[in-house]
Amino acid sequence: MYENQFIKSFYFFNDFFLIFMVSSCSIIVDSVIRGVEKGVSQTVEKKVEEAVYSGLAPKSDIPKPATAQWGRFMALQAQVLFSYTFSPGGYWVGKIVFSPGEYVKYEMSENDGSKVIIEKAFLKKLDNRNRWWRISWVSGDETWIYEALLSPAEQRIVRLRARDTNRNEGEVPIIEKIVYIQPAKITDESIQGATVGKEVVETPAGKFECDYVVFVSVSSEGKIEWWINDSIPGGVIKYMLTDNEGKVAWSAVLKEYGKGATIVLESY
Repeated sequence: MYENQFIKSFYFFNDFFLIFMVSSCSIIVDSVIRGVEKGVSQTVEKKVEEAVYSGLAPKSDIPKPATAQWGRFMALQAQVLFSYTFSPGGYWVGKIVFSPGEYVKYEMSENDGSKVIIEKAFLKKLDNRNRWWRISWVSGDETWIYEALLSPAEQRIVRLRARDTNRNEGEVPIIEKIVYIQPAKITDESIQGATVGKEVVETPAGKFECDYVVFVSVSSEGKIEWWINDSIPGGVIKYMLTDNEGKVAWSAVLKEYGKGATIVLESY
């Protein structure tokens, strides 16, 4: 069981994490899973919950490929990982949107020293305004990749391809209740009010002069800190969750950014 600080930090801010998706052995997990799809087995439900705890599921817990359980598992985990990637804390304060082909990678670290590399790549915009995105999570020798067609108008995933850490790959069936919750939009005035100064941040991707933005949690003790710079896709250089004693629960810093991202799962 991955009972680590990442789990505890998720408990800390899950009330304003808009996807409202997870909490240990809670009504939230049960109701979300029942709401997503009826008939999910207790075994799969347990595996998805454990996968949420660690962000990435241990290899031994992945359902067999080419089964209904694998598809359900991957669909549920996709919702969680997309929300972690797109809206940590329930929102995203960056001011710059992505153009097709642009990507960013962040290195997320917990206070116990464990790390996950998170990639977010905007692949393609369709004529109907739907968008293809890819996210990947890498932890040690384990890699998870998802390519999803998102409908901003309907706020849901309409197509999904996935590759698990054992390199099993396939088209995941999507039902209408699999929802993608967009990050809450923070007003420019709110960001200006939360900006406390400028700081230079050194990252593996370079050195950036950033606006330093601090928001207090709306429902828990502590704060989320952001360092933003308009020169990169998404506009965020670093973000961090700290508790009311100033202890860092987790932090994410820009590792890489660029252009030329395209599909790796033959999604279109």
